[in-house]
Amino acid sequence: MPERSARPEPEDDPAASESVGSGGSEARAEEQGSTAIPARRALPATRRRGFFSFSRGQVIVGLVLCLVAVAVTMQVRAQSTDDTYATARRADLVQILDGLNAESRRLDDEISNLENTRDELRSGVDSERIAREEAMRREEDLSILAGTRSAVGPGVRIVIEDPNVGLTDVIMIDTIQELRDSGAEAIEINDAVRVVASTWVSRSEDGLIIDGVAITAPYAIDAIGDANALAEATRFPGGLVSEVENERIGGEVRVDQPTRITVTSLHTVRENQYARPAR
Repeated sequence: MPERSARPEPEDDPAASESVGSGGSEARAEEQGSTAIPARRALPATRRRGFFSFSRGQVIVGLVLCLVAVAVTMQVRAQSTDDTYATARRADLVQILDGLNAESRRLDDEISNLENTRDELRSGVDSERIAREEAMRREEDLSILAGTRSAVGPGVRIVIEDPNVGLTDVIMIDTIQELRDSGAEAIEINDAVRVVASTWVSRSEDGLIIDGVAITAPYAIDAIGDANALAEATRFPGGLVSEVENERIGGEVRVDQPTRITVTSLHTVRENQYARPAR
């Protein structure tokens, strides 16, 4: 068989390999360069997306904080709004204003008297007599407040008819408190009970028990003070007149304003069982 001629193996050409190597390196450099440049440019955009993206937990916390802020704002506004006199009539507001003005004038007069007494005591001219007279005047005022001395003056006489015996002790206590708030300086009920700071009220089968004294209707309340202010204390919505003259109680209230009321009932002072003056 004829021998197959052996073809010489191509010799390695350094130039060719060099060009191939350089071409490959250039290709790799181009590939690396084409991928490296966009990576450097994409990094700031990734950071921006991470900065503006929120997790689910962060969204929930933000909503909770918003709800808390709204609730606090509504609470503050509700507390700053006073609707006490929003439904009152114009006449009621005028009477309330008159009562406040009268109380303001009374307090101004008292301040003026106290300042005059202070100046007289400081002057040293017959200061002993002035101090004695001032002490006696204070004793009289405190005796009237304590119910140990009779009193006379202008005010109101309130007569409560209660045919169904529906007047409660709560209504009577509220009435006494309203009269006190309106400036009543002496209060007497049914010409038998002097109302003082320690007065208590409870119910009975036939009526009420006040400071241990059983009283029945009609109830007559004498109060000394500014007549207009005391009368309005019974007529405001939700007060004595509206409570007694509704269908539940079915009573009647009359309010008179005599120029002179005499309170003669006296309160018996009892020794305190528990309270002692603090040093």
